[in-house]
Amino acid sequence: MGVHNPSGLLGAAMLVCMAAGTPSAVADGEKYDPEYEHYVAPLYPPYLGDKGIAGCVKLSYIVHQEGSVSDIHVLKATHPRFANAATFAVARWRFKPWEVSEEKPASVQWTVNMDFGIEEDRGCP
Repeated sequence: MGVHNPSGLLGAAMLVCMAAGTPSAVADGEKYDPEYEHYVAPLYPPYLGDKGIAGCVKLSYIVHQEGSVSDIHVLKATHPRFANAATFAVARWRFKPWEVSEEKPASVQWTVNMDFGIEEDRGCP
């Protein structure tokens, strides 16, 4: 399973760190790394931000050859509002379409950790 890195794309007071996950039924993300066409940063939930609450969400999702994202699953979340914000953002991500080949499978599964906090690395599990 691959590790996605939307480098330089940070939301307000929200940092994104990435980590590998477990093997999937679709192609291994290490084999092909789709390029972002449209990236939406998760919004820090105002209620949690006002209270100074930080947290982390771990999601898995599948990227398909036409660039869509599906099968978004929250694997871990420190708060349901962080899970909602992360899921809402990933559902809006789009990737550049690609031609299926031996090097580029029809779909790839990714796992992403989204760290909501002020520090650059809060140690996403």
